[in-house]
Parts: sequence; structure tokens; C-alpha cells
Amino acid sequence: MNKRVEGFTLIELTVAIAFLGVLLMAILMLSVTAGKLYVKGDTMKTTNQAGRDFSDTIRRDFLSADAEKISAPIINPLGSGRICLGTVTYLWNTATLLNDNSVPAEAAKIKLSGRAIKFVRITGSQASSYCTASPLGYNIDPSHPMTELFGGTAQEYALYSMVFTKVAQNGKKGLYRVFYTLGTNDAGSTELDAEGYVRCKTNNSLLANFNYCAVNDFDLMARVGGAGSGNN
Repeated sequence: MNKRVEGFTLIELTVAIAFLGVLLMAILMLSVTAGKLYVKGDTMKTTNQAGRDFSDTIRRDFLSADAEKISAPIINPLGSGRICLGTVTYLWNTATLLNDNSVPAEAAKIKLSGRAIKFVRITGSQASSYCTASPLGYNIDPSHPMTELFGGTAQEYALYSMVFTKVAQNGKKGLYRVFYTLGTNDAGSTELDAEGYVRCKTNNSLLANFNYCAVNDFDLMARVGGAGSGNN
């Protein structure tokens, strides 16, 4: 009488294990891809929110300003800048300048307590004290009332460019166009495209940090003199 042996052959076990391995690998790759997409989406969302909050601050400051007291913005070719609105002054360093450690770049950086700032909003009577010289090598007085945006020493966010253009003026009232590029501040992770706009490098670049990189352009119209001194 022959006995029937129940079980799997070695070939069947090998095929089953191989299939299970491929399945687990596929699940792992999908999980990693989903995680990267989530991080990328969250980074872009946070960048857009930071840009919207920044735009709201600009609109409020211009709305309370006197068009006759707004000075022409000064932009240093190396990447620092300044504009004075009367009782509010903006000072900034671009991401390009922040990531440049050369001697000329260090001399051009606007600093607060020995470190380069990203963007500082100075208010009150002290604001006008920064409006008489070029922004080359400014050292901000830490006792002045101010707000520092986009983080301090961490990478976080920084301006890649900022342009103020006066569109119209009628006495104390006017209209300005403000165009700026805001993004994550990670050295070497961005580049200029064929049209001259800043973009994140693709993952095939050694310096790319695509999943944690986000850059966006913001274009807004700011009305001047709609409140405060502008109504006088």
C-alpha cells in the first residue's frame, strides 16, 4: 500500500518565497514613494502659506504708509536689500547671499548680533535710521523694535529675489507692484531654468534635495495710503 505524502516541493517553496519577496518590495517602494509625495506636498503647502502671510504683512504696511515718504528700494548686486516705508523698514539677504561664504559676500550681508538675517521688519522711530546709506554691511541694532521673518539661524525659508515697482502715485496715495520669490533655503538645491526663474533641482543632481525643496513666485499689488497717514 502506497502512502501519499502531503506538503510542498522545494521548487514550490522557492517560488512562493520569491513571490512574497517581490510583493513586500513593491509595498515598501509604494510606501516610500507615498512618504516622499507627502513630504513634498507638505513642504510646498508650508511655503505657499509662508508666502501668503508675508504678502498680508506687506499689504498692511503699504496700506498704512504715506506714498510721499516711501524711498526707492536699494538692492545690492550681491543680494542684500532695503526699502523704507516711513515708520517701517524692510531689510533682507537673499538665499544666494546667505549661502555664499566669500569675503565680498560676508561684507555685503546685513547682520543682527553677528549673524546674517533673512528678512527683518523694523518699526517705530528707529526705522528711518536705516534709510540713509546703502545696505552694504548693515549691522542691525538689536534694541530696535523688529520682527524677523522666515526663521533665524535654521535653513527654513529665504527670499531669492524681491522687486518693488511703483505703479502710480497721487499725493500720499499710490500703488506698488511687489514681486518676490520665496523658497526653502538649502545651498545648491535650486537652479535657474531657461526663462530665468528659480526652481528646485531634479533628483538626478548630486546636490538635489527635491523632496524638501519648494520655490514659489508671488506677485501682488499693494495699495498705499488707504489707512493711517495715507488718509490725511
